[in-house]
Amino acid sequence: MSAAKAKAKARKKPEAPMTQLAYTVPEFCRAFRISERHYFNLRDEGKGPKEMRVGRRVLVSVESAQAWVRARELEGT
Repeated sequence: MSAAKAKAKARKKPEAPMTQLAYTVPEFCRAFRISERHYFNLRDEGKGPKEMRVGRRVLVSVESAQAWVRARELEGT
């Protein structure tokens, strides 16, 4: 790498870390410490989080995950 390119790279502002806006199903399961099988059982019972499809991927938004947690908390009381 040339000295000019190295200086330009050094002056570049560091990017802010991205905030996660959605989970894949495996990420959701890891985050909430449930198995994927349990996730799909909950979904089949109508007790899973709302999902969105982006192309072929299934994602759970952070808002949907939070709503799911609140619903599970209310269900337990």
